[in-house]
Amino acid sequence: VICRTLSLRDIFSLSAAAVQIILLITYASYFEDIFKGVSINNPLRWAERFTPFGMHPNLAGLSFSAYVIVLASQLPNCGAIKRVSLYISMIACVVIVLACSARAGLLALAVSGVAVGVEASFTQKRTLAYFFAATVIGAVISLFFADKIYAYLSDILELDSATRGLDSGGSGRVEMWRQGIELLLNRDLTLLIGAGFRTANVEYIGFSTENSYITIALEFGIVFLALFVGQLSTWAWPVWNTRGSA
Repeated sequence: VICRTLSLRDIFSLSAAAVQIILLITYASYFEDIFKGVSINNPLRWAERFTPFGMHPNLAGLSFSAYVIVLASQLPNCGAIKRVSLYISMIACVVIVLACSARAGLLALAVSGVAVGVEASFTQKRTLAYFFAATVIGAVISLFFADKIYAYLSDILELDSATRGLDSGGSGRVEMWRQGIELLLNRDLTLLIGAGFRTANVEYIGFSTENSYITIALEFGIVFLALFVGQLSTWAWPVWNTRGSA
């Protein structure tokens, strides 16, 4: 009903307003917890990861990372005051993601930002100028403050941790992904059509796949996985094409 009565522009505008209300409620309710989450040298960081409203920190990180994209969608069509409020809100979202120590959310946000920036640079000259300026500013800041930035992020995101660090194989997930792929490739006809719903549960295969796409391939086969990914692209394509007009 909403999609049939409101334009895409209105939906994004209302979504951005809702995000800003969510941010106000979150900071009003958890300001001390957020501050503690982004403070360095906290020996209890893992136990005290920010969990707003009882959400899992990884889920909260992905949610608030996605909010940045929603807010950014309003930047091309707003005045100076609203643009400032949007930038402040986007920074507030990133702070929450850092407080959650949600590396996947930050990575998804970075990849999405680069992809959108590159695509927009080919279609909008003003966006190309902004993207180039942001790249130069980021490079200069990194050049002069690289050590401090890495030290801060390494502490906040536990990049050197034995269990969560860069050398931990995704906290052991890489090994689970390898097992899932090997199990998939060693199948016969079920490689194409899958073994059935929930047959990739731990009690059946002995380990957690820790990957939705591997789970789909094991349960429904690579044919359904290909159809699923294709369907995702057909849902995203109309929004991508109308992003400039929205």
